[in-house]
Amino acid sequence: MERSLFNRKVILIFIIGIIILGLFMINRNSIALNINNKKLSPPSLVAHAGGAIYGFKLTNSLEALEESHKNGFQLIEMDFEWTSDGQVVAIHDWGPMVERLFMIEERVLSLEEFKNSPVFMDLTLLEFSEIVKWLENKGDIYLVTDTKGGNKKAFKIIIYEKQKNPDSNNSSGIFL
Repeated sequence: MERSLFNRKVILIFIIGIIILGLFMINRNSIALNINNKKLSPPSLVAHAGGAIYGFKLTNSLEALEESHKNGFQLIEMDFEWTSDGQVVAIHDWGPMVERLFMIEERVLSLEEFKNSPVFMDLTLLEFSEIVKWLENKGDIYLVTDTKGGNKKAFKIIIYEKQKNPDSNNSSGIFL
């Protein structure tokens, strides 16, 4: 019995040692860190859902983007959903976030409703194309997308937006 317990401890210590060694051997030459022939340092933090604004999380708003940029974030994750009329907008979900942001019952909004309804704290909610325009002037900011459905269709929209402005000289990017 004691020998079995000793063997388990040795195995556990070995596994922990391998994990620690692995953390020290992270490959900094990864292709994910080389974009447009520019070597990137892995950012230490990602602003989730655009980042927090006025102490509120998950807003995916212009104000949250601006605050994250001001605070030095290079990686910003944003959530995308489809409107009832098939447009891509930045919102975490059509459930509790609709209640929280628009102060109405949970439901999928049309683009017109999304853009023209009163919003909590007068936040500016964005269509995907507006986020692409925002990125064009921000230098080394990278967008990580979290599309809740229709990923292939969303990917086509991302490619289309990139093809509309292929000569953009900034180094911003969009990651799926």
